Amino acid sequence: MSDSNYYLTDFSHMAIVGATGAGDKFGGKSVLANWMYEQSVQTGFVDIAVYFNIKGHSFVRGTKCYSLEDMVKAYNSGKRLINFVPTDPILPKHSRVIDAMRKVSGQKLFVHDESHLFDDSPQLNWCFRQGGNVGEKYRTGNIRSIAVTQHPWDLEQSIRNNTPLITWIGPKTAEAKRYFQTLQLEATFRDIPDDLEPYHWCVIDGGELIDINSPVPSDYAN
Repeated sequence: MSDSNYYLTDFSHMAIVGATGAGDKFGGKSVLANWMYEQSVQTGFVDIAVYFNIKGHSFVRGTKCYSLEDMVKAYNSGKRLINFVPTDPILPKHSRVIDAMRKVSGQKLFVHDESHLFDDSPQLNWCFRQGGNVGEKYRTGNIRSIAVTQHPWDLEQSIRNNTPLITWIGPKTAEAKRYFQTLQLEATFRDIPDDLEPYHWCVIDGGELIDINSPVPSDYAN
């Protein structure tokens, strides 16, 4: 990893996108998000981090919570890394968790995994338009968001416009080309190496490729 990894502690919102499918050359988005989310708390960058684990990935770290009541109990007992596994219906659960996060003081991180499945959530829109930009004078603000999605072109334009940091993981595909064309970043797509190895991740800031990183430790996938 480059020494210029400011993007891990920058409060700008991020989208983690990449190739999909089965096999050794695909995937890794949720694993990368799992690593980032844990690191954010361990390094003291944020006071609390929540991973909205819509698929119930077993490798996501932190205290597993299935309800808002579970989350409140975990927080009150001192837990600051929350693996929230929602049950149906998903949309109201997402909104209620964000509502609760907005009432907690300090710096916060929220991972919206499979975010394209609930991009009509009013709170998802709030997170990306306002959540990270409310300023220090507002005690209940400052939620950094990471959107993890297989279909970034399905996200609302307002969300895509507010993710200056884009992390592309895995090999270049037709899906990748389509995504970068949607963002009018064809030149950036060409800058990504054609032989990018599996699970390596590229960081793009403001349309410029700034870093290519090795895979995160494999135990974050277990």
